[in-house]
Amino acid sequence: MALPRDSQTFPPTSDADLILVSSDGVRYGLHSKGLEVSTGGFPPVIAGDLSVADPVALAEPSEVLDLLFPFIYPTEHPHIEDLEFRTVIQLAETAEKYQVYPAMFASRMCLRYSR
Repeated sequence: MALPRDSQTFPPTSDADLILVSSDGVRYGLHSKGLEVSTGGFPPVIAGDLSVADPVALAEPSEVLDLLFPFIYPTEHPHIEDLEFRTVIQLAETAEKYQVYPAMFASRMCLRYSR
């Protein structure tokens, strides 16, 4: 298992109320409100059962989570149309798993036009 390190894009800062950890040990500081508004697949967050004191380990590697998490925030989303097919599939599967609706839509469109 890799040593934990902080995400460059979503570091666990004092204003983050949730820490998620990738399968390869990258720690992400996120805001439960963003997850509540943009997703349907993080029920413990929505119920208020988690906090920074309880980091949550995810099964996905940082390569995928780095693409997924920007879709939770009201910012420009990653341009995924030039990614390798395998990477888009991984993003699509993870977006479906956690019901990150903007990422689900972007992945669907990317895969649809890559035929």
